[in-house]
Amino acid sequence: MNFRTAVNIDEIQKPEQVINYGDKIFLMGSCFVENIGEKLDYYRFMNLINPHGILFNPASIQRAILDIAEQRKYTKNDLFFHEERWHSFQHHSAFSDTDALMVLDKINIAISKAYEFLQSSRLIVITLGTAWVYRLKETDEIVANCHKVPNNKFKKELLTFDQIKKNLTSSIRSIKELNPNVQVILTVSPVLHLKDGMINAANSKGLLLGAVQEVVKEQNVHYFPSYEIQLYDLREYRFYASDMLHPNQTAINYIWDIFKKVWIDDSVYPIMKKVEEVQKGIAHEVFDKQSEAYKQFISKIDSIKKELKDMYAINF
Repeated sequence: MNFRTAVNIDEIQKPEQVINYGDKIFLMGSCFVENIGEKLDYYRFMNLINPHGILFNPASIQRAILDIAEQRKYTKNDLFFHEERWHSFQHHSAFSDTDALMVLDKINIAISKAYEFLQSSRLIVITLGTAWVYRLKETDEIVANCHKVPNNKFKKELLTFDQIKKNLTSSIRSIKELNPNVQVILTVSPVLHLKDGMINAANSKGLLLGAVQEVVKEQNVHYFPSYEIQLYDLREYRFYASDMLHPNQTAINYIWDIFKKVWIDDSVYPIMKKVEEVQKGIAHEVFDKQSEAYKQFISKIDSIKKELKDMYAINF
């Protein structure tokens, strides 16, 4: 008997052109995109992750992409002061600081780098986390991060199917105008946003999934089923972290392996294996660094590093 409903990789739409070393990969969205980005980092692919910080809803993602496409310059008028720090409602708290000029420098440098990177990217991955948004009553704008501002300053609402579809269509248009050749992957995060309650969380994911499928049909973009893999293939608690909401490392590795098989050129797998050998060597704990065995080990790792740098411009 078969006790699993394993994903059928043949169901996943294959790309026109797979990814190789030297190709730039731009990732934006929820914390799950950071998991994929960490894997790309580990294998030393060229990637840029979340230049606005982690973003969860499609409206904030659209706003961030527009910021990048238009090379927007943030000013002090775009910031607010709360709990002894300056913040941007459109950015993650990683950008916050006690000095407003520091915040603006971090934001504007990140936008400038993202603009340059996206222009020459081969692939952009957009991961949606939730359709629930918080709208600042004072300005009527949807925020990406509330920064612990009191709840009574916001109005919580659920984006409609049409709003999500419009957000995604606009995002893709801005991306394609900046880089007509980039391939776009849309995906829905497998992270469960149960702070909204189970019913509201399910409704949110359903809206995202439906809108994404419509956009995939209408636009020349791809869909990667990270949500479906987690929920239908890895549907046991042993594949979740201790909070029972986030995929654990085993699940992330499994989903990454499927992503790799679909999107990364299998001709570079041997290179990835060499990169992994170096990474494991770097992480290896040694008790006697003066031993002959250790010196030989380091010599071998250095040799692989040099080969990767000379042949594929891969640096460590």
